[in-house]
Amino acid sequence: MRTRLRDRVRYWFDGTMDRGTPALIGWLALASVVLVALVSGLVVALTDEDTEKNGGWAGVAWMSLLRTLDPGTMGGDTGRPVFLILMLAVTIGGIFIVSALIGVLTTGLEDRIRELRKGKGRLVERGHTIVLGWSEQVFTVIAELVEANQSERRSCVVILADRDKVDMEDEIRRRIPRTGRTRVICRSGSPLRREDLELVSPDSAKSIMVLPPVGDDGDIDVIKMLLLLSSREWRGRLPNVVAAVQSSENLAAARLAAGRTALVIDADDIAVRLIVQSHRQAGLSAVFNELLSFVGNEIYPWHEPSLVGSTFGDTLDRFGLGMPIGLRRDGDMLVNPPMDTVIAAGDRLLMVAEDDLLIRLSQARPEIVPSAIAAASDRPSVPDRTLVIGWNSRAPKIISLLDASWNRGPSST
Repeated sequence: MRTRLRDRVRYWFDGTMDRGTPALIGWLALASVVLVALVSGLVVALTDEDTEKNGGWAGVAWMSLLRTLDPGTMGGDTGRPVFLILMLAVTIGGIFIVSALIGVLTTGLEDRIRELRKGKGRLVERGHTIVLGWSEQVFTVIAELVEANQSERRSCVVILADRDKVDMEDEIRRRIPRTGRTRVICRSGSPLRREDLELVSPDSAKSIMVLPPVGDDGDIDVIKMLLLLSSREWRGRLPNVVAAVQSSENLAAARLAAGRTALVIDADDIAVRLIVQSHRQAGLSAVFNELLSFVGNEIYPWHEPSLVGSTFGDTLDRFGLGMPIGLRRDGDMLVNPPMDTVIAAGDRLLMVAEDDLLIRLSQARPEIVPSAIAAASDRPSVPDRTLVIGWNSRAPKIISLLDASWNRGPSST
């Protein structure tokens, strides 16, 4: 019976020791209280004169506590030998307790720093952008977000990927040394796990971007992430979710997994179309880079209530800095609509401007200079000849798009 009780007490004590630094500090505090109480009781019981001289039991307890925390305090003690021996005992016990406390605090601090370096700490941010997944695209995404947030007072980009936090931060600093006012925070965890997703505070995020990871199964991971996001119970406003798939064959499955919670982009199809269009017109790639990046002029959706009821043609010369190129209506993008298209209350103008802060209605319409208007001259149709060097999965789609664009004369490939 006594052995079983001893085993139970030892098991309970081991369990409390496993609870980490707070439990160890608690045990050391208890040991200090027991030591001070024991020595103070012995002093009161054995040395009446020294007890009265030092203020009774409370004064002796205070002296014992000071000697427990600071061994040098006993240097000026005077009194009977029993009193001095008890003060020496409490000082020696205090040396062991304080030494153990320093070791516990040092170990606990090292463990906490190690946990923080693992990137497992919960994020407390609001209005931040979350990037799920890691690939070579993440550096382009961060660079563009840094450019886009230059006019913001503070902005935050959070990356959640199944990689080491320190390695991700080192790689980002090497590729993007200056991030301006944008803070880039990395968290280590799998975007496919719900508990890891909660580390980056998705409920308070402004937008979420899902990037296909490196590997042949990248699109499968994107579909799994979209399923996780669409099945999650959101508190408050749903953030904008944008995902990209590498293969057009997986686009339908990704959109089905996303439901209405995300916009899925076919990165392969967009790349092919940009290649074909840039091939058709020299210098068009520079135009695409200017409009689709956040360097220079960009495309902004702009709501202007004073233009409701006007035609799209009337808006072309109403802005001092910025040019309308289309309308956003009920989720559809109408680029270069008919000039007599009437702007409704829920429509937004698609504006090309250097920054949305510069978009303002002008007080007076600008003067039209007819001599600056140039019309394209009539040119005879000539055969288009294109040489395709190499072959990959994009080649059939490139040929199909080239064939669709060659509808005004003979061509050859």
